[in-house]
Amino acid sequence: MTADRSAVGRRELTYAVLLCVAGAGLALWAATRTWSLELTVRPAPLPPMRDAHGGAALLPWLPALALVTLAGGGALLATRGRVRRLLGVLLGVLGLAVAAGGGYGLVADLDGVASRQWPALCLLG
Repeated sequence: MTADRSAVGRRELTYAVLLCVAGAGLALWAATRTWSLELTVRPAPLPPMRDAHGGAALLPWLPALALVTLAGGGALLATRGRVRRLLGVLLGVLGLAVAAGGGYGLVADLDGVASRQWPALCLLG
């Protein structure tokens, strides 16, 4: 009975760590992509000037939170008991903050041509 319970606990921990690392990695990757592109017209014969804004430029805290969440996924393996539960709560709050950043990128009025798939992937992560 305890062997079955221990195996179930390890399996659940494995799923939690893998999902945390995958979600944080996806959010970090999406936050570094170009979220909006602004074209500035210049006099002929000069081509228009392209100004790309990534998620990190628009929300500087977003990649930092995703990176902390990525590290927290690995920290789950190094903790036990109450500390692991506290870390799980902290990772949940960080995940909500990253999702809020992705949600903001979806609804914000970004200058230029906005690309909505990167904020959506950040929200998903």
